[in-house]
Amino acid sequence: MHRKTILVVDDDPGFRLLVQKWLQPAYDVLPISDAEDLSDAIESLSPDMVLLDVSMPVVNGIEACRDVRSHGALKDIPVLFLSGSREDGDFINAFEAGGTRWLPKPLSRSALLAAVREEMEKP
Repeated sequence: MHRKTILVVDDDPGFRLLVQKWLQPAYDVLPISDAEDLSDAIESLSPDMVLLDVSMPVVNGIEACRDVRSHGALKDIPVLFLSGSREDGDFINAFEAGGTRWLPKPLSRSALLAAVREEMEKP
């Protein structure tokens, strides 16, 4: 059985490293620092899931998710949003853009692992 691959997109290098440390025992983790070319990254890296920060410079996570979902071949990849935002508008926009799940920051290891496992086990 091949290991599942998770693309972690966050502009905070410390957070990317922490998430990578938490996930690597069970998954291959590909960290990237921005969402500017997320669709291209997904097409070339073929991850099984994307963890996507909402607030990033250049292209925010919601815009990037909307772009990913506009490509037919990428429409079924689970996109889990990670955000420190408590704004209802961000939450709603994330799901309208095609997000699968919303995980609030600060994030606990157990909450992340449970959410990832649940999404990976869906048929």
